[in-house]
Amino acid sequence: MPITHKFVPLNNGFKVPCIGFNTSKLEAHNIEKLMLCAIDSGYRHIDCVSTNDNVKDIGVALQMKLSLGTLNRTNFYISSKVPIEKDFQSLRRICEKTLADIGVSYLDLYLLHSSSAPEDYTQTEKLLDIIDGNWREMERLVDAGLVRSIGLSNFNRNHLDRIIKICNIKPVMLHLEGVFMTLDEELAGYAQSFGIQVSVHDLSSSTTKEENEFLENKDVCKMARAYHKTPAQLLIRQAVQRDIIVLSHSTDPQRIRANIDVFDFELTSDEVEKLEEVKTTIKKKHRTEILGNSKSLG
Repeated sequence: MPITHKFVPLNNGFKVPCIGFNTSKLEAHNIEKLMLCAIDSGYRHIDCVSTNDNVKDIGVALQMKLSLGTLNRTNFYISSKVPIEKDFQSLRRICEKTLADIGVSYLDLYLLHSSSAPEDYTQTEKLLDIIDGNWREMERLVDAGLVRSIGLSNFNRNHLDRIIKICNIKPVMLHLEGVFMTLDEELAGYAQSFGIQVSVHDLSSSTTKEENEFLENKDVCKMARAYHKTPAQLLIRQAVQRDIIVLSHSTDPQRIRANIDVFDFELTSDEVEKLEEVKTTIKKKHRTEILGNSKSLG
């Protein structure tokens, strides 16, 4: 089993494993097999979504592993997301159901998730009241001992500012939708300036042209071969070296194992710079193509 012990410190004194297993899209019929594969491969950070139908199945697989006696609850870091609720007092009920479904007494991390794209937000007092109420309820979950750390998912800068302004308990993490390849560097850096860590998805389920072009880039492939790794593993390793938490999703056991097998090498500063150069070039190219297509349509 690969070494998987790197942790990222949080602003409240806790720490989080830098690679997690994202269960949000796993289906009930194979979740037990994939969960056990992930745990046996070294994953200790298990990420789920409170309102998904598969949470009970996640709990069954986790309890099966715990029943063997070789691991206990403290060996695992369990995180979940909950959508913003107009009736924000329902957050406690949702959290308690998640705990019951998984079979644990607390969550290590609970993220308040905005299901709307950030650009869909409008700055209205009603919306701000809803955000404020939801965050206050998240803080009460910490006070009640149901959750150890709280954070945000898919929030934009304006609403991150709002939370920072009104919070009694600061968010420990901002999860950015998308993957590390297309990371919003400006928003990530802004969150980190407040001591808020950033998490993203990996490339396992990615199908966009930009990401495929990166994975097939000859310089990236050459670098990967030198380490006996894949281009996707290089990208995960780059994120790990920046203390960015990566949530890995796959239904392929081989890829599940590969995504956490990134602790036996380290990228040099020149290699990191080269990867950034390739990413930037690809992003610029695709932005130019999009602009060109827009002009031709006009």
